[in-house]
Amino acid sequence: MKNKFCKVIMCMTMVVVALSLNGCEDEDSWFSDIPGRWQLVEIDGRYVDEWDCDYYTFYSDGTGYYTYYDRYGYAYDEDFYWEERTGGRLYITYYDPSWGSVMCYFRTDGRYMDFSETPSFYHYTTYIRL
Repeated sequence: MKNKFCKVIMCMTMVVVALSLNGCEDEDSWFSDIPGRWQLVEIDGRYVDEWDCDYYTFYSDGTGYYTYYDRYGYAYDEDFYWEERTGGRLYITYYDPSWGSVMCYFRTDGRYMDFSETPSFYHYTTYIRL
């Protein structure tokens, strides 16, 4: 009887250990709707012409680049690091120090993403996922 009881206790201990090890996750693993390529389509509710558009490309590793066009139609890319934080805040730090860093509020439904300098989104820019 004692031997059977010890086997049951050992089996239960092994099950508890297996379940507790299975529950460990990397704390950095989370899902974000931000990664992807985004094209500017609106500023404060007004549509933007295609030749005035700019683009953001966000990679899931926290890097990306901003593409814009000069008045002659030449495209330029500015590489950056990005970080999503609580409260719908997005931090972008450009590789080129002359571009500096930007913090904005964002909201997205997966298809459209709005950026704003304030959490009220009184003034905002809207991007569409490509």
